[in-house]
Amino acid sequence: MLRYFITFAQIVFVSSKAVLNNGGYDGIIIGISEYVSEPSDCAAFLTRLEQSFVDASSALHEATDQKLFFRSATVLLPTVWSNCQKQVEPATGESYQDAEFRIENSSPLFGDSVYTQQSKGCGKRGDFVQIPTSFYDMNSNTHGHKGKTLLHEWAKVRYGVFDEFGFPNDKIYPTFYESEERDIHTGCSNEPVLGTITCDPTSSDNCHLTPNGDNSKVTSSLMYMHYLENVSQFCNETTHNRFAPTKQNLLCHGRSTQSVINSNLDFQNLTMGPVSIRRTAFTYKRIEKSRFVLVIDNSKEMELMRNFYFVRSAVRRFILEDLPTGTELGLVIFDSLAINLTDGTVSLDNDDTRKHLFGEIPEEASQLDSKCLTCAINKAIETLEFGGKLAGGNSVIIVTTPLRGMDLDSIEVATSIATQKNVKLSVIAFNETFEGHSVLTSKTNGYFGIVPLNVLPPELHLTMLTRLVDELLAALHHQATHPNQEIEIPITIHEKASNTTSIIEGTFTLDRSIARDVLFAVYFYDQIKTGVRKIQITAPDGTIYSSRSDEHKPSNYFTPGIQITEPGLWSYVVERDGTSKQPHIVKVTTRQFSAHGEKLSVKIFTSVETAEGNATIEPIKLFAEVKQGRQPVLNAKVEATVTSNQHSFAVPIPLFDNGNGDPDVTENDGIYSRYLPYILGNRTEYSISVSVHGYEDQTFSVYDSSLRDQNQRSKRAISLDPAIVPMCCGSSVTIPSHLKKPISTFSRITVGPLLVASGYASEDLIPPGRISDLYVTSGIDRTIWNFTWTATGGDLDYGVAQRYDLRYGHNPDLINDEMFESLDQVGVNRPPSPAGLTDYVIGNFDHLPHFRPIFFALRAIDLNGNKGPISNIVEVFVAKPVSTTTPGGSGGPPPGGSILTDAEIAGIAFGSALALGLILLVIVICLKRRKEKSAQYRQNLNGIHLNKGIKTIKATENETKRPIAVIPTQDPMHWSASELLQEHEKRHRNSTIEPHSYVRDFENRYASMSDVTDSYSRSAYIPESKHVGPPTLPKPKRPESQLGSELGSQSSLASDRRRRNITQV
Repeated sequence: MLRYFITFAQIVFVSSKAVLNNGGYDGIIIGISEYVSEPSDCAAFLTRLEQSFVDASSALHEATDQKLFFRSATVLLPTVWSNCQKQVEPATGESYQDAEFRIENSSPLFGDSVYTQQSKGCGKRGDFVQIPTSFYDMNSNTHGHKGKTLLHEWAKVRYGVFDEFGFPNDKIYPTFYESEERDIHTGCSNEPVLGTITCDPTSSDNCHLTPNGDNSKVTSSLMYMHYLENVSQFCNETTHNRFAPTKQNLLCHGRSTQSVINSNLDFQNLTMGPVSIRRTAFTYKRIEKSRFVLVIDNSKEMELMRNFYFVRSAVRRFILEDLPTGTELGLVIFDSLAINLTDGTVSLDNDDTRKHLFGEIPEEASQLDSKCLTCAINKAIETLEFGGKLAGGNSVIIVTTPLRGMDLDSIEVATSIATQKNVKLSVIAFNETFEGHSVLTSKTNGYFGIVPLNVLPPELHLTMLTRLVDELLAALHHQATHPNQEIEIPITIHEKASNTTSIIEGTFTLDRSIARDVLFAVYFYDQIKTGVRKIQITAPDGTIYSSRSDEHKPSNYFTPGIQITEPGLWSYVVERDGTSKQPHIVKVTTRQFSAHGEKLSVKIFTSVETAEGNATIEPIKLFAEVKQGRQPVLNAKVEATVTSNQHSFAVPIPLFDNGNGDPDVTENDGIYSRYLPYILGNRTEYSISVSVHGYEDQTFSVYDSSLRDQNQRSKRAISLDPAIVPMCCGSSVTIPSHLKKPISTFSRITVGPLLVASGYASEDLIPPGRISDLYVTSGIDRTIWNFTWTATGGDLDYGVAQRYDLRYGHNPDLINDEMFESLDQVGVNRPPSPAGLTDYVIGNFDHLPHFRPIFFALRAIDLNGNKGPISNIVEVFVAKPVSTTTPGGSGGPPPGGSILTDAEIAGIAFGSALALGLILLVIVICLKRRKEKSAQYRQNLNGIHLNKGIKTIKATENETKRPIAVIPTQDPMHWSASELLQEHEKRHRNSTIEPHSYVRDFENRYASMSDVTDSYSRSAYIPESKHVGPPTLPKPKRPESQLGSELGSQSSLASDRRRRNITQV
């Protein structure tokens, strides 16, 4: 098997460390990044930080009817900061990666906005809240009420709700939308908000509302305008606006924020009424390097399949090669008793210490069958506490066979011992899992890995050894929380196995970021008859090395015995003994250089927030976070491989960062998403690995420098308050071109621990996924509408659905699972596309009642009749008066609109092209006549002096020959029906499409014809083209408007636009 850049990640159950006790949250973690410089007023900075969370606690207490508040929080100071006049303790298990709140330098993407990374969906906890240091600048009021700002983000990271406002230039979540021909500010409030509309003159989709006037009655929502003085509540079922195109509505199926919050476990488990609030208590800690205790099962069961032999081989490499210099390690073995092999933890400062430590491990397992896990954990803690040291914050790695001989009560006792001491427990088990394993690891934030047993033939057991090496490194990566410690842990950049050919040959690439401490190892099964004849390796400069070192033969591998340091492409050939049946595996590891913020990392996690998932209750989503430093890596090829003890998926599963909402929440955030396919049967264990490939000139990240030019932070034409118009994140993270950072070609494969889940009884029962990005645009007469969405699959987001079911009604409350089939249906005669592609239908709804809102939604249906969830709802408003007499003579509208055929679409496209051609012809004739009159006028002026009483002005020769804009004539265009259809589809797929209920009159999007002519006359020159499509008319530039009306119900934009138009449809 060929691998590149194998790193390690944990599948995380719950990101938050805070615990709710009697109405108070304890253990909230606030981490300050290592890259934040210590401020000159450090003590005052921390005082301002404390006050913001005290204010947030008060706001939470008020918003929850005095039921919840922040009781205690831990602030993690950077390792290079002073104590800032605080009492600072060593961290006891807390880490920056576990922090709910992360304080960072201002981001090149998000500026000074506070934002929450949310990847899992509605009702799921967010990943973290990022707070810029500018939030705590002296006298900074940029973000309004800091406490309510933090509460706004806490509601996302803890309860899984989303923003209830729009984002500039966002097609899915616009700042304004139209309902019944009224422009409404996207939001949710109990009373209309008064304010001023300001628009970016370069974009008609970049308008925002600045509140002013008397908004004293506005008390909700905290997810909309939390910065208003009297806003203190979330929108509930009474005040919620379920039709605004907000992230909350789309991702939470129209539910109010209060409804989602009430369904959170924190609120379901509340048994008390109002509680008295206390001032939040703060503890300051600093992360120190982790110490480790390796606990090895020495019972008789470890002799099965030579398990103990492989453990000694893997541990030998682990101690002698993989553990970073200076790591402190202790050893414990156990069967029915536990024995300390070291007095405390030993610092690995030199080779002699490493060899002596490994020599303490017995060569054979004991003959005792029973095992005492509680004894082993007690001895491990005793080792960590030797010499008066603290055990908290350090780690224990247990290598064992299944704990079949132990009951759950014993496991709970062992877990309780570890949690009381704040010690992380990781378990690496042979062959199969036991329920107690997940209890040990999940409750102590440890790592859980498994080494499968290969029963036959014995010579294939070598894969157990290499897998054990990988799992030990994975546990080390997970538990090393110090920033300077984690970078020193090896990563695997190449692996290839063979047991059939006489040679193994391959290549691997070293780039400058990883060419350090490279170890090229050829693994074998039998130490007596190794079967390895020769190792030949060729450097990038062409130098050939033919040598072999037996130094690591006791660890079951050979090396070429040379220093591998040159960046570039390396190749190798390993000659095998043709008579040997044993396999050989080539594995190459290296260490990364610790460049500032440049480490490329991959993290695997799922939507499962408990120890075991159930796909029939909630389909399981898989996520891979790919970042360089803190910035996203974009346009990478990301694929997942899923295996279980029952079956595996031979074809890698591509993951996407496309922001389609289900399952990927936000585009360009570096989080690639997909549903886990075919989770079948009862409780099953799934192993997941993710490969990431980046390509030069395609894959990129973001330049990240705290010293960047402030003018380069944002290219917006108007200056916006980050509290009122945050820079991130709607449907997509905008990456300005000047911030795109090219990345050279790279590969990574990340392996993680097991996911335990149950699922469907059969593949035939898996339904299609949900369509969550349905949006609609209208034609010129507002009777022909184009519905567009991202195709889902027949099985969640895999394959192809069999058909779509598009329906509409006048009462949006009836668009639900129970009443959906009672609504009027619109026939969709276009077959669904494969999952991930764009689908659309164009419908003629001239028979529907006019001047009345109509609500549409659709869902996908598969071949087995399984129905997917209902999509988001869009609103259509037919404004054109229509006849109520049908061709058959009977009155009243038909039950539904008709879907246009390809021929009809082609006809519409041809007619549109013809109409636009006539318009252009009129423009050309007008401009030509204007040019002739202008030339005649200038000719009359030539040589004539005009006395204005101030000075004499004479038209010069240059003035008479100054060019004016002309519309070039074009050769006649001949469009076939198929060409017209293709052009029509292209324009609908690539044009700026208004989302959801943000429906606008097509004609109202443009200025009057005089405005169009003036726009063309401002152009210096329009190059001639022999064959072009009809031109797109320019959009109007909205002036700044002052609202004196209620924006919650109606704005002046619509009426202002009507005054500018020649015709109102």
